[in-house]
Amino acid sequence: MYGGLEAGSHHAAERQGRSLNGGTGLSAAFETTEAQALHPGGPMLIGTKVCLGPVLTEDAPKLLNWQNSLGLCHINGAYRPCDQARFDDWFFGIAKDNSRVVFSIRRQGDLQLLGYLQIVDIHPVHRTGELGILIGNADQQGQGYGQEALSLAITFCWRDLNLQRLSLCVVGENPRAIHVYQKSGFVMEGLRRRAAYVNSSYVDVTLMGLLRGSP
Repeated sequence: MYGGLEAGSHHAAERQGRSLNGGTGLSAAFETTEAQALHPGGPMLIGTKVCLGPVLTEDAPKLLNWQNSLGLCHINGAYRPCDQARFDDWFFGIAKDNSRVVFSIRRQGDLQLLGYLQIVDIHPVHRTGELGILIGNADQQGQGYGQEALSLAITFCWRDLNLQRLSLCVVGENPRAIHVYQKSGFVMEGLRRRAAYVNSSYVDVTLMGLLRGSP
C-alpha cells in the first residue's frame, strides 16, 4: 500500500452515524474523553491535534471526492476515476474485512474530518501490516496532523493488534512524506526502480519499514 501523505448517495446504514469499523477489533482499550463523548462513532484514539476513530456513513461523500482528486491520486500512483459502485465496495466492506482497519482522522476539538488512515494486509501469523495515510485538503497538510495520526496508529498496531512490523511505500519524489515517516521511526529498506507510472512518467518507489521495539 502506498503511503503518500495525501485515499453522491450511498447505501443506507442501520442508522445515521453508524460506525463502519465493526468487527475489526476496535475494543474497549480506548480511554473515554470529552472528545470521545462528542463523537457518535464511539471509541477513539486521542492526541493533542487529532483523534482517530471509526469511519461514519456521513463521511462517505468527502472520502469519495478525495479518492477522485487528481492531485491526491498522483501522490500514490496512476489516476483512475473511482465510481460509486467501486467506492461502495470499499466503504461498506470495511466492517467485513478482518485483514484491515480504517480510521478517520479528525481534528481535536471540532472533530472536522481531515483524512483517513488504513492498516491493510494484516497477517495473522507473521503479525505484519501495511500502512497508508491521506490528509485530504492541501491547507491542512504540513500542520503535524499526519505525524500525530501516524504515532497514534503505530501505538494501536503494537498494543491492540499485536503486530511486530509495519511497511509502506512512497511513490516518486516525496521528501516531505519520507521525512514524516522517518520521524515516526520508519527506515528505508529498498528502492523499486521505475516501478510506478504517474502523470506520464515512470517513477521509483521507496520501500520503508518499522519494527516493534525499534528506537
